[in-house]
Parts: sequence; C-alpha cells; structure tokens
Amino acid sequence: MSDIFSSTSCLTLDQLTAYVEDRLSAHEHHEVEKHLIDCELCSDAVEGIALSTDRANIKKMVHGLKSDLHDRLHNRPVLSLPRKKFWRIATIPVAAVVLVGLASILYTVLQKPSTDALFSRYFEPYPNTVPLMRGESPSGRLEWAMTEYEAADYAAALSMLQEIITSDPENTTAHFYAGVSCLCIDQPKQAIGYFQRTSQGSTDEFQEQTRWYTGLSYLRGRQLDRAEAIFREIISYDHHYKKEESIQLLNALIQDIDG
Repeated sequence: MSDIFSSTSCLTLDQLTAYVEDRLSAHEHHEVEKHLIDCELCSDAVEGIALSTDRANIKKMVHGLKSDLHDRLHNRPVLSLPRKKFWRIATIPVAAVVLVGLASILYTVLQKPSTDALFSRYFEPYPNTVPLMRGESPSGRLEWAMTEYEAADYAAALSMLQEIITSDPENTTAHFYAGVSCLCIDQPKQAIGYFQRTSQGSTDEFQEQTRWYTGLSYLRGRQLDRAEAIFREIISYDHHYKKEESIQLLNALIQDIDG
C-alpha cells in the first residue's frame, strides 16, 4: 500500500476494508488512521463497513453504480437499480462506502486529457506554402504577411491577411492562414469563420487541411460534439490529411472511463 494516497485524497474500498479487518501493517494502519482524523467521508465509510454483515453486497452495489455511471456518461440507456434492495443495504454509513468507491471513478474521469491539453498536443501551425525570396524584401502584401507568419508573429500576420481579404474576398490562401493565425493567438471562434470561407472557396486548395484545423478550432472552443463530427468525417476517408491524428484524438475524446 505504498501508493495509498497516489490516486485520490480518499482511500479505496479495499483499503478501508483491510483496515476494518485488521489486515494492514503497522505503518499502513497508522497512515490510514491519520487520514481518518481529517476525512469525515472515509470515517463514515469505515463505520459502514464495520456495521455491514454482507460486505460482498456492498462491493456489488459499488460495481453496479460504476456501471450505471459509465453508461450514463456514454448516453446509453441503463437499467435502474432496484430501490428496495438499495435502501435495504445502504444505510447512511454504508452510503459513504459507495461514495468512496465512486471517488476513484470520478478521479479517472477528471484525469482524462483536458480539451486544452489535447489541443496543445495536436495543434501546430501549418507550414507556409507561399514562395518567399530569402534575403530579399517581400514583393507583395501576401508575402509580407507570410514573412510575419514564418517569424511566428501571428497577430501581425493576421492583421495583414485581413487587409488582403478585405480587398480580395476570394483569396483562399489568405483565409486559410488567417484561420491558422487566429488559432495561434487563441481565437478559435474567429478561426472557424475563416476556415468556413476557405472550405467554400472555388478551389480545392487547403480543403483537407481546413477540415483538420476546423476540428481543432471546435476542440479549442470546447464544442466537442462538432469537433467529434469533424474528426469522424476525416477518418471516413481512405486517405486524408491528419487521418491518424484524428483517430487518436477521437479516441481520446470518447475513451472509456474504465481506462
């Protein structure tokens, strides 16, 4: 039990049961008692375990609630637990045991990669595709904008790209890189607008890339249903830009809480 406090601030049902049944080493027993002094929930759980004459049923109830929670989190219909049986077992102290059991589940859910962490893991600015003359001053506004983009000054690049779009609303390249620049400076809502106009362009240029970055924009904006739909669309193709990453990201978004 060296990892006794490694997962959550509360003890597990097995740890509490071992304490009640005097199956801990002297050190482990001392550590549990220190925790019980400050944790009313675990103290009530210990009382519930001690009072229970059928500990196997307590475990079954916790397991049933875990399955119920799992199904509800995945929006699947579930069978309700029989109310009479539940209240016959779950006195107030024993209910504390159930809460301790669910603590580990909630910890697992909270330990899922956050949307921010997923975005940071998978987002990177798309490489510049506009030819630039190295060592020479840019000859046009788009070249100037992409020089700033390559220098990672995305706010300056965006400002220049917006000027280009104002005078040339059909410039697919400007729309696409404006969208990426918005993502770089944490403006996912604005990025989505630019990517939508890119996808509506008259050419196929950047279409696959736009799909990927649109999914990332929804992810960054925490519109997870829309992000999931985009990544599912990407993986439906035989070949697509960032298909493998889309599979990984989708799995991370919908992963089982049981790990």
